[in-house]
Amino acid sequence: MNINNASFILLVCILCVCNPFVSAGQKNCVPESLYQRWELMAEADKKSNIQYKSNQIPLLNWPLRLASGFNYPNYYVINNYVDLDSGPGIEDYNCGAKSYNGHRGTDIDLDPFEWQMKNEGSVDVIAAAAGTIFDKDDGIFDENCNTSPCPSNTRGNYVIIQHDDGSRTLYYHIKRFSVTSKNIGDAVAQGEYLGKVGSSGCSSHPHLHFEVWNSQLDVVDPFAGSCNTTTTSSLWANQKPYNDTGINRIGTYSSVPVHPEGNGACPNTHNVNQKNHFTRGSSVYIQGNLRHTLSGIWAYIKVRDPNGLLVADLTYTPPTDDRYFLNHTFNTSLFSVPGKYTVTLNYFFATVTHDFWVTDGCPSNRTLSNETHNADRWYNASQTITSNSDSNAGVETLYNANNRITMTPGFSAKNRFRAYLGNACIN
Repeated sequence: MNINNASFILLVCILCVCNPFVSAGQKNCVPESLYQRWELMAEADKKSNIQYKSNQIPLLNWPLRLASGFNYPNYYVINNYVDLDSGPGIEDYNCGAKSYNGHRGTDIDLDPFEWQMKNEGSVDVIAAAAGTIFDKDDGIFDENCNTSPCPSNTRGNYVIIQHDDGSRTLYYHIKRFSVTSKNIGDAVAQGEYLGKVGSSGCSSHPHLHFEVWNSQLDVVDPFAGSCNTTTTSSLWANQKPYNDTGINRIGTYSSVPVHPEGNGACPNTHNVNQKNHFTRGSSVYIQGNLRHTLSGIWAYIKVRDPNGLLVADLTYTPPTDDRYFLNHTFNTSLFSVPGKYTVTLNYFFATVTHDFWVTDGCPSNRTLSNETHNADRWYNASQTITSNSDSNAGVETLYNANNRITMTPGFSAKNRFRAYLGNACIN
């Protein structure tokens, strides 16, 4: 796993036979030709007698974040750690086997709908620590989903940051045309935008391959654990647990979302079918998305009506898994009160909620006379709505009709009233 310390001249002579980053027979998603490029660049830096400002690798922050405008509860699953076994075996920092032979970084997958998330650019790649741009590339196709076989010249979009001690962090598989516009040699701050998560290069799905090297270009696993001999302490400012259990999403859908991983299509596309407004008589599909589930930990899904009353209480016992889907289907005929419902998912000390709306049907014309709304309500009509009713403070009211909405004397909306024309009564 270590860089060979032979002289530059000797290195050039044997580079095609023994890449110092890789032991013989090992595989990795980053092509050997790129490691050769970075080795030569690093040797050129050494010859220029660069003086480093520090003598230790900086503490690292998490290299991903949700992009502005996205508020998912969470967005990732750790899929692979560094393989610390120098032979044909597999061993991660925790003495487990969450890796593959020769893997030199940490793979962080988008989840639960990775292709949709990649296309919408919902997750930013950011600098784990401050430094300068050592190398970068962009413009390479970013919808690969096949790693076998992986041609040796298959490049991906990436950024490498060099830190004050001469260590470097690699951010690989970035989305095409999303890489920072800064140039090689420019300074970047910790947490600064570097790109979007993609699936460029030798990649099976959208994810970030994050790799750390010390100033000698030895691969360093940033996670502290009993089987990690590359560092004596964690390089993370806040190291995530080995089984990073949590909730990634809870949502409502018009049909069960399709997760097509492994179906042979390239790229794999999701049929997400997310929907938040339902007419009574239609079906509401609820899915909760968990990551790194633990055996014996129960999950709970509860649904409450607009008045806060419990209308559904479901219990699940997920098996141990990297990602797990909780599915349940309701017929909205069971929801007797029109308005805004809230579904809550509880798992492992975390709670996530999602709101959806149910209307009481779709008459051609609806008249609301002298009603007082003390809870969130949604009223639908295929033609017109006429109302003189009162929406009390603290509740939300939604009118949706295709042709006309008329407020007659006596109508009052004290808080969060919305009226829409068009697209009414569509399931």
